[in-house]
Amino acid sequence: MVGKEIDDVGRKNFTDLQSYLQSKIKLQFSNRHTEKLRNAYFLRNVIAHGAGFLRSEQLSLVPEGVDTEGSELRISQKYLENLIGVIREAVSEFDKNVRTKFRSAQSSCIAPGGAKGTGVTEGLMIEVGDLPGNSA
Repeated sequence: MVGKEIDDVGRKNFTDLQSYLQSKIKLQFSNRHTEKLRNAYFLRNVIAHGAGFLRSEQLSLVPEGVDTEGSELRISQKYLENLIGVIREAVSEFDKNVRTKFRSAQSSCIAPGGAKGTGVTEGLMIEVGDLPGNSA
């Protein structure tokens, strides 16, 4: 059952993914990140499912700052670095929100033996600074 839900989440478009996260855990990306994350989601899908080649109906969806040569994406190093920065900020913000929600839930949990708030989220989250190549 969990596997099916994970599979379903992986097939959602960006808007549906945002709605899912909002409905399940009451979290969403801030407005300042949304458009760039939507662009990243689009580019990821074109690369993953089309090897970087766009279908004719996708040409008008190419984000500003990304070039095409014929139907092939051309993403500059500068664009990619900027996008990585946005993703790091969004993940960090999202992580802080999740930690806050889990701490709140954890403090109301009673573990076996009657101890409150023990280990519910231990090991669940990683810091953005722990990701390879990140010195944040």
